[in-house]
Order: sequence, then C-alpha cells, then structure tokens
Amino acid sequence: MAPAQPVTFASLGLARFLCDTCETLRLRRPTAVQTACIPAILRGQHRVIVGAAETGSGKTAAFALPLLQHWAADPCGPFALVLTPTRELAFQMAEQMAALGSGAGVRTAVVVGGMDSTQQVGALLRERPHFVIATPGRLATFAAQGVFEAATSGAYFASLRYFVLDEADRLLEPCFQKSLSQIVPLLPRERCTLMFSATMSRGMQQVQRVLEADTDAQTEVFCFDANAAASNASRLTPATQVRHRYALVPARLKCVYAAYILLFAVGDGERAVTEMLRRRRRHAEALAEDADDIDATGSAADAVDTDDPEDADSAELLPSSAIVFAATCHRCELLHRIFRRLGLPSVSLHSRLSQFQRLAALRAFRSGHARILVATDVAARGLDIPQVQLVMHYDLPRDVTLYVHRVGRTARAGRHGRALSLVTQHDIDIVHAVEATCDVRLEAWDGPGAVDRERRVLRLLAPALKARRLAKLEMMEDGMLSAEEAEALEAFDEDPARRTDRPQHKRRWSEREAENGRVA
Repeated sequence: MAPAQPVTFASLGLARFLCDTCETLRLRRPTAVQTACIPAILRGQHRVIVGAAETGSGKTAAFALPLLQHWAADPCGPFALVLTPTRELAFQMAEQMAALGSGAGVRTAVVVGGMDSTQQVGALLRERPHFVIATPGRLATFAAQGVFEAATSGAYFASLRYFVLDEADRLLEPCFQKSLSQIVPLLPRERCTLMFSATMSRGMQQVQRVLEADTDAQTEVFCFDANAAASNASRLTPATQVRHRYALVPARLKCVYAAYILLFAVGDGERAVTEMLRRRRRHAEALAEDADDIDATGSAADAVDTDDPEDADSAELLPSSAIVFAATCHRCELLHRIFRRLGLPSVSLHSRLSQFQRLAALRAFRSGHARILVATDVAARGLDIPQVQLVMHYDLPRDVTLYVHRVGRTARAGRHGRALSLVTQHDIDIVHAVEATCDVRLEAWDGPGAVDRERRVLRLLAPALKARRLAKLEMMEDGMLSAEEAEALEAFDEDPARRTDRPQHKRRWSEREAENGRVA
C-alpha cells in the first residue's frame, strides 16, 4: 500500500493565492483543527460549525482562510461579522485577516469600546468593510442607537454570510447575553454560524445539543473537538508543550519573589541582581553625602534609584519575555510600577487604561522594548505573541478555564513554554483544582531564579518593599488608587476568606465588569 500523502493547504481545497499567502507566512502544514474545519467551511453544507482545539493550534486560520476564499468569489460587504470578547483580540483579528488576505483588497473594520464611535460609524457606513470585527458591547450600542436601521433601512447586514464567535465559550457567558440579543436580530437567518474556542465548556456543549435537536445534525451541524475525550470527561486540555511549575512563596513577600524570578527568567540573572543592588548602594551613598536631600521619613539605606535611566533601558539584555497575570487592575498596575522601579522593563494591560494606552502597551511588548507584560485576564484569551516563553500566575485564577487560556499565551504553534504559579498558603485548593481538571501535575520550579535558597531572594527585600511603597504612593497621586482601595490592596494577600473557599468555575469579575460597561 502506498504511503498516505501529507495533508497540505492545497489538498484541503484552498485557492492558490491563499496557499501562497500561507507559504509566505510560514504556515507549512495544516493543524488538526484546520484539516477538519477548512474543508467543512468550504463545502458550505453546514449552517453551524463548532471547532475546539488547544491554544496556539491555528483556530483563527481555520475559519479565516475559507472565509477569505468564499469572499473572493463574491466580494460583497459586510460578508462576515466576527465577535471577540476583548478589544485587543479584535485588533489582532483584524491584523491577521489583513495578513491572510494581503493582495486581495480585503477591507476590515474594528468596532470596539474605548475608541471614537463617530469614526467607527463612519467607517462602517461609508467604507462598507468586507469583514466587521467587533466586541459585543460597542456593536450592541450601535444597534440600540439605530445606527444600522437609520442609514440602511435595516438592511446593513443583508449580504452577510458568516457570523463568527471567536472564544465562543466566553461570549456565551451570561454577561454577554444582552448584547448578543441585540446583535443577532440584525443578521440574516440564512447564514452560517462558526464557533471556535480552546475550551469546549458546558455552555458550548449545551448550545451544540440544542442546535442538533433543531436541525438535521447530519447535514447542518458540523462539530470538531480535538480534545473530545477530555471534554467528555469534563476535563480541560492545556497546550501540550507547556511545562507546569509552582513556587511556594509567602503571601506578603510575593512581589519580592516574583521580581527575583523575573530577573533570572527574562533578565541577566545574578548579574542583573548584583547590578541593581550596586546601583541602589551608589544612590544611598550619594544621598548620604547630602543629608538635606534625604526624605525625613526614610533613610539612605532604604533608598531606591527610581529615576536612573539605566533601569528602564535594560531591554537589550533580556533574551526572552514573560506575561505576568494579576487578579485585579490595581494589583496589575502596582506590580508593573514595582518592576519598573526595580529595573525590569515592563508594561501593564488592564481595563483601567485607555484603549490608546492598552494598544501602546501591546506594541511595546510585541516589539521587545518591554519584555514583561503585567496583565489582568483581559490578556488571557487569544493574544498571539510567539516570543513569550514564560507565563507567571502572580495570582492564580479562580476559574480553571482561565488557567488553560493563560498558559496558552506561551508554547504557541508547537513551541515550548513554561507556566509558573506563585502559590501561597491560601492557594492550595486552586492548585488541586487545576491538577484535577487539567490532568496535569505542577512540579517545583526548577527554572532560572529557583527560590530554594531564601537568603538569595531576600537580598531584594528592602528595595522591593521600598519600590512597592513608592509605587502605591505614585498611583494615589495619579488618581488611580483611593485610600480605601489602597487598604484593600494591602489586605488582598492576607484575606483567608477569599482564598479558602472552593475555586469558582464562573468568573465573578466578568459580571462586575459588565455592570461597569467594561467588558467590551
């Protein structure tokens, strides 16, 4: 028997111009989700297509490539509507669609909160983009304002053929239901709905059963789950190339341990620690020479060189990058400012920042100017940054699904990566939940900056705590932190009531963000 021919993008039925684009983008071989879903979408026989595969497996290309081929045969607009749960993911999706459709004249429009709504309405109505990529909140706002009905007699989406839910399990959560209920009536009934996610949640499985009950499942619903066995056993499947590690740390000194590990993991190791302490000592000696310049509430021994330009200009020394996840916006911003004061080039990403600041932070991180991205779970899903080698859970997520998505920011496209959880005495139940649900075992951190020698770590105690104190004062001066919020921030790590209850599988923060209008 002749050996089976390798699967190629051409053998899946993609047009020559798309195969050439894949070659240019170094997409050599289709992944499992692409092999299954591209032909299914190209055949056009299914009204609903559901695809689930691990993070970094090429799900975007699995639906973008066949959509571009169908669009090229009938280049109308809007041809497809793509919904994403976060703004950053929407911008990334637009970039990927433009890259995959380069040379074909494809037009995209991004409709998200935090940007000028007048410009977005103008782009939608005047340019008639082929692909509209949006977050539910802003698009639902336009629908409620009657933007589409007033300008096009309610027929703006009349030519739409595809409705895509990227990170579908997240979009099907209750906090998005109101927005979706305003968007879906605008779309034609004769369309194909595509739903993709790395985690086939119970919500997606329930939707799948409803769709199969209401249609001819053999011809109208197509489902692909790369991890079907795990899904059937109510388990989640993280990226296979990730090494899962933990480090036991005291709750009150977590920032000290995090800074120490990062100085080794993405910094210059012992040399970076020594240089930071040397700069601090030189700064203390300079202050001691002029006692009038010393703050009456502090001492020269505790001073930190916070304005030394060398601190912020050490990116050239850093060979890799890391994403650090924090539980709240305040903790995220505080941690970022602590790192910067300790000479670690970092940027922050959270919902308290303007959209311009959020995009600027991502650009700095992607370009390598900043090697550390400190983020809330707004960065947990979908973001594709290939050079990320370490994901650090500064705060472990209460939702195990989020653990899977967080660690998926590393080990992209078959690469290897590491996930490190900083575990305090209050996090044991969360670790057990992660190990049981994801079928992995967290092992002690054995990477750069291992914390098994406490004396070495505690060399950073004085500068790190000083940096924390100054960073908190700076946030209060900038209006990012009130006195009450500062007290809550201080008590966060020492709140056993928050930590000892069983991990929740529904994200409470998402409901609060929805109430505040920040989800989109």
